[in-house]
Amino acid sequence: MRTITQYQCEKCRKIYPTSHEAFLCESEHYGISVEEYGQWLALKKLAEKTGKIVSISKNEKTEADFDNSIHRLLEFEKKHHLEDKNGTF
Repeated sequence: MRTITQYQCEKCRKIYPTSHEAFLCESEHYGISVEEYGQWLALKKLAEKTGKIVSISKNEKTEADFDNSIHRLLEFEKKHHLEDKNGTF
């Protein structure tokens, strides 16, 4: 028996043989470059991580880190016109 890994675009659900192709498709849906899409995903992951840290250990530093990560994410989204207009993120 063989296992075959496939990758799916989260926006259009098209199946690709490589993760790079799916990543490229997703970035095109948002109208940004692959590099910008990678930056956006990293910022979203950082915001999620800092939010989890605040839920475990809430203090001035963790709150400031969370606020900073959210600010950076929102600025990136505004700059690249990625505002959630209809709940489709």
